[in-house]
Amino acid sequence: MIDFSYLERGLDGLANAHRGGAMAGHPGAALVAAYCFTENNPSLDPAVFRAIERDLERILEGEEGFWIDKKSGVTTQDLFQPLPKVEGAEDGKVGAIVDALGGNLDRTRQSGHNVIFAAAAIRAFSDHPELATPERLLGIVKLTESFDKAGPGRGYYGKSVGWKATIDAALPGDVAKEGFESFDEAAEAVIDELIATAGEHRQGFGGLMHLIDHVAGLVELDRHGFSDAARKGLPALRQH
Repeated sequence: MIDFSYLERGLDGLANAHRGGAMAGHPGAALVAAYCFTENNPSLDPAVFRAIERDLERILEGEEGFWIDKKSGVTTQDLFQPLPKVEGAEDGKVGAIVDALGGNLDRTRQSGHNVIFAAAAIRAFSDHPELATPERLLGIVKLTESFDKAGPGRGYYGKSVGWKATIDAALPGDVAKEGFESFDEAAEAVIDELIATAGEHRQGFGGLMHLIDHVAGLVELDRHGFSDAARKGLPALRQH
C-alpha cells in the first residue's frame, strides 16, 4: 500500500477545494482514490505502489493545478494545507455531506463530479472514521454545495465535433422519475456504453472515465448506507 499520509492529505485537499472552485476537488480526490485503490489491492508488486506515489508527488507539486480557478488566487500548496480548527463542531457526521448532495442530485453537475468527490470522501471517512474531523467535514460540505448551480459541463467528441457545451435537457417523465430500476442496471448500462464507445475519443461530459466514476460514486453511497440519496441520483446518471 501507499503511505497513509496520502489519504490524509487528499482529504485536506478536498476540504480546501471550495476555495478554488468546485473542480479544484480533482487533486485531493486523486490522492483519496489512489489510497483506496491500494487499500483494496495490498498484494500488488511494491513497484506499483512506488509508481503511484511518484504520480501523487507530482500532483502535490502542482501538476493538476489547472483545475483551480485562477481568479481565486488559491494554489495547489494551499489546497493541501491542514485546516484551521472549527470550534463546537462534531466529528464523524458524514451524513452532512449527503445532505449537501441533496441540493444538486437532480441533474448532472459537471460530469457527475458532485457525486464523485462526495463519494470519495464518504468512502474514506467510513473506512477511517478517525479522519472525519469537523474541519474536513465542513470543507467537503462546502465543496459539495458549490455544485448547486453548476451545469452538466462540456464534452469533447473528436476532431470532427470538438468541444461542445452540453444542453441541460429535461428527461422524459418515466426516466426522470426513476433513471434506472436498480444500481445493477445502471452499472450494466455504463459497461454497455464502454463496450460500444471505447474506440471513440471523448473527454469531459460523456467521457467514459466520468461515466464510470459517476456510477461508482452512486454505488459507494448505496454501499455505505445512503441508498435513498444514491437512488435520487440515478436520473442524473441516466441524463449523463
